[in-house]
Amino acid sequence: MKGSEAIMAKEVQANKKGKASPRINQHDILDVLHKRYNEKGMRVTRAQIGDFYTDFVHEVLNELHKGNDVTLTRLLQFEHVDVDAHKGRNPSTGETIDVPARRVVKIRPRIHIRDLISEFDSNGNVLRSGDEHPAVVKERKNDTARHEREAAFAAKREENAVKAAKRKTEQEHARRSQERERDLRRQLRIAKRKLRETETVKRDIRKQNERTLTRLDRLGTTNNDVESLQAQLNAIKSK
Repeated sequence: MKGSEAIMAKEVQANKKGKASPRINQHDILDVLHKRYNEKGMRVTRAQIGDFYTDFVHEVLNELHKGNDVTLTRLLQFEHVDVDAHKGRNPSTGETIDVPARRVVKIRPRIHIRDLISEFDSNGNVLRSGDEHPAVVKERKNDTARHEREAAFAAKREENAVKAAKRKTEQEHARRSQERERDLRRQLRIAKRKLRETETVKRDIRKQNERTLTRLDRLGTTNNDVESLQAQLNAIKSK
């Protein structure tokens, strides 16, 4: 991937003036990032990239202020170093002065940075002006592969989450079905018990009625007998 046109223009201008290296500032780098993100279809504004850079710098400074060493992978390493008291020289007057012991922050470039600024790559091939160093290309490919792995991992994690939610729903449905089945079985047992009690009461009532009818039969008197006796009595009265 080629760099920004602005950076290339600065490099050409610097070469015309006989300078060894063009001077690139943070705004040029942020412009390149803004263009690259837009080419990838990411909706990021130039101001958002600037805010991210400002927050990043503040976080690095905060960690250094706390006394922590900071390592920026593939770029720089900031480490605290204790310097003993020693003799120094005043640059204005040239006189010797006593420099007290102090703690300073040293900035060390990472190993491949030294290879990156040379005129040759790791295989001894000469780099033309504007070419990207193979280390940068390799790191970009590694970053792309890492992002693809992270995206695949995120998709797999999302798929597992969906499957887990589905299993949980199925388990909840099965649990409710089992509870409903147990409740119906309990209601069925209660209904059968009440039915048996009802049949028992009916049977007792039928037995009681049978005993009552038997008792009436034993009395031996019916409505016909009463009517016959009444007719005989009326006949006697009429004579």
